[in-house]
Amino acid sequence: MLASGTAWAQGSSGVSAPAAPAVHPFARWVEVHTINVLGRFRAIENSEHVVTTRQVQDSLALRGRLKLDRRARVSVTGAAATGTGFTSSWNNTGLGTGEPVHALSLKQLYVSALPVNGVEVSYGGFALVRGESSEITNYDNDAYMVGQRVSVRRPKEAFFDDISGTAGFLGDLDTPNVFRRLDRLDEVNYGQLLVSKKATKWLTASADVTRLSRVSTYRAAVSVALHGQLADTVHYEQYARAGTPAAFGYAVTAEKAVLSRLTIGAGYADIDDNYGGLNGDRYNRGRRVFETGTLRLSPELTVAVFAAQAFRNDVRITNHRRFDLVVTYNALASLKRAGLIR
Repeated sequence: MLASGTAWAQGSSGVSAPAAPAVHPFARWVEVHTINVLGRFRAIENSEHVVTTRQVQDSLALRGRLKLDRRARVSVTGAAATGTGFTSSWNNTGLGTGEPVHALSLKQLYVSALPVNGVEVSYGGFALVRGESSEITNYDNDAYMVGQRVSVRRPKEAFFDDISGTAGFLGDLDTPNVFRRLDRLDEVNYGQLLVSKKATKWLTASADVTRLSRVSTYRAAVSVALHGQLADTVHYEQYARAGTPAAFGYAVTAEKAVLSRLTIGAGYADIDDNYGGLNGDRYNRGRRVFETGTLRLSPELTVAVFAAQAFRNDVRITNHRRFDLVVTYNALASLKRAGLIR
């Protein structure tokens, strides 16, 4: 995990040259994947044109893996984050609406094993897989569950790049702490089969069927790399839910890099009124257009904006208008650049 400094070696020309840095013994056992510190200002207005939220929030995200054998074929992965629920990884600072919140939970903890190359078996509390679908038509990016998953990534034999099957329990929406949800490992209310394929250099697609509490939802999504004048990428995703009432929804998003460090995007989403509120809280239900912008100030620092406006909806919309300004500091990039983490 930690580098102990830079070693020097004598080259054949007799000139001293830097050798590969000595690896700290922890690096044999520990991988650090994420150390992000974030701040956000958000303002939300409902469909009665009442501003319900205007606040400053903060967030912390940590993720790492403990390797239990030299080849890392068995490992334990954990992820901790702020936030108090299924669709949030943010704490209120007390600036603006809402009382201060100081929550930090270990939201994911699972064991993974690679019995053969290209096959991974996971057990415990983990995130959901979405393929090319996003949190607009799928579950929120902060979502969690407990259960078991088998992923097969052997495209030469199985055609698809990824085939994942998941079974477990999705619930306890106000219980982010994984240790308080592990007792659900013997319960099953959720099942999913997902396949994804990079068909060409410019087209990637995925499809899945998910069954939650005896209701099936069918999803499909494609990402198209255009590198054209109007857009660099276009993303389309949709879902169809069985049961009563049955429903259909979709979203389309386009992004374009207008400068070397600036990317802008725009999209449209149509999510049915009974979706259930477990998709991204920035979208939830209803028809809306949205705009995004991401400015990379440095390898460590990013500023992003999000704005959305709902329209032509027959039901009450809690996030009729929304604006987010997010600043992300990638502390892991700083630590790697300083040679403290590999």
